[in-house]
Order: sequence, then C-alpha cells, then structure tokens
Amino acid sequence: KLTSTPHLAGTPADKSNADYVRDEWIKYGLEPVRQNAYNVLLSYPSKEIPTMYQCLTVTTPSSFNHKLKRPPLDVGTLSNDTVRPFNAYAANGTVQGDLVYVNYGRVEDFQLLEGSLNMNVTGKIAVARYGRSSEGTRLSKLKHFGAIGLILYSDPADYAVDGISSVYPDSWWLPGSGSSGGLCIFNKASGVTP
Repeated sequence: KLTSTPHLAGTPADKSNADYVRDEWIKYGLEPVRQNAYNVLLSYPSKEIPTMYQCLTVTTPSSFNHKLKRPPLDVGTLSNDTVRPFNAYAANGTVQGDLVYVNYGRVEDFQLLEGSLNMNVTGKIAVARYGRSSEGTRLSKLKHFGAIGLILYSDPADYAVDGISSVYPDSWWLPGSGSSGGLCIFNKASGVTP
C-alpha cells in the first residue's frame, strides 16, 4: 500500500500514506494517534524543465546525453506523478570542466587524490559513487577542494552485489535502469553563475 503510488514528501500522496498509517494504528488499538504539522523547506524537480546532463568528449566527436528518466519497473504502475531522479536543494545552472573520478567523494578520497596521486579537483567536475557519505558532507568537501560540480552514480558493486543477472524483478537489487538518487549537483558556492 505505502509504495503503490509515488509519494514525494509534502505531496497529497504523502499525506494519504500518513492518513492510512494513522487509521491502521487506530484500527489496531494504538490510540491516541495524532499527526503533527511542520513547516519545512522542500525542493521539488521541475516537470517543465527536467534535469539533464551532457558529456561531450574533446578528443573524439561523440557525446552522451541523459535526461534522467528511468523506464518504469512495472508499466502497469506508472503514473503521471512518477518523480524523475533529482537531487533536492541543488542549484540550477550549467558547468563545464574536466571530469575527475573521486571514488565516494569522502575526505580520505580527496586526500588520496591530492596527496599520493597529485590530482587537483579545483575547477573540475567530480564523478562519485553514490553512498558511504551524506550529501551534505560530500558537497562540503567539494567546496573545500574546489570542485565546481558533481555527478553521482549508482555503482553495481554497491547496488547489485549479487551480480547484474540477479536484480529486480528476479531479486531486490537495483537494476541497471534504476537510480538510487545520485544525480548532478552543481556547487553554487564554486562561483559558477546559475
């Protein structure tokens, strides 16, 4: 029931799920049940201007475009409320720069890059595996080490650990078309004008 429809935080579908849980708890005698209202700042993706990233190669005339839209896992459950992958509170803008792989984007990853590998990320776009660090920490480190943007991706080593032949619908691991929330994040503090 709770995952039968998209239910982004702060939407009517999210409230419907909260009401369902409240009603179920009351039905099973867990009274008093109450819901509290909170004023929070929420960020939502634009349906009119979807997030997109494009990687252009300099050495060969090729490009890669991604509109961050994943195919439905079950076509029967697709609705107009399905949320495209996005990263909340990310600044809008365009950045250009060389790509630098930063593993998970943790402090020790940046230290290894700048230390023994002698690789500076200043003015570059970091490419990181999603996970093992909070977004706030990762963005803080990006700012500290001078990167102008970040592309996060879900590594099958972390999200399909039984192998890519053992993913949904045959298992619960994330399929190749899935997203665990990793998207482009533009570091507004880098001086890039959104």
